[in-house]
Amino acid sequence: MKNLYKIIGLALFCFILFLFFPIIFLNKDVQQKTELNYKDSIVLGEENSNFDFSIDKNNYSYGETLKLNISFGDFAKGDTVKLRVSGIKDFQEKNLLNKLREVEIKDNFYKMVYNVKLPELSNCSGPESGEHLIKVDVIKGNQIIKSKTQNIILE
Repeated sequence: MKNLYKIIGLALFCFILFLFFPIIFLNKDVQQKTELNYKDSIVLGEENSNFDFSIDKNNYSYGETLKLNISFGDFAKGDTVKLRVSGIKDFQEKNLLNKLREVEIKDNFYKMVYNVKLPELSNCSGPESGEHLIKVDVIKGNQIIKSKTQNIILE
């Protein structure tokens, strides 16, 4: 009878492990892959010539819209690149702001105003008040070819 309880207990343990293993371990792997996106890419345009972005002000409130003026060049007409705006980390060091947009270069120079809504204040998962980094990457293929950062204050 004791052996039957041991077998049932072991079977129940294996069943629970089978159910939760993909949720715990595989989901974490997917999150890490998503977070790493282009992190390990080589920045080719290190001097960032013909690449600039500015923010309309330095201090922002939670949920406010951040206005970015972005301009970059050194591309052929008809090229397609991705523009990624990221930053504002939560207490777990995850980017709360991670917007990716594909743009087609109509001339050899591209200029745009990009509005991004900042995260809302949250008791458990939101960003802390204070200084946060905003990063803009220009990505062609799987490589970051231009990248710049700027700080904002979130209050």
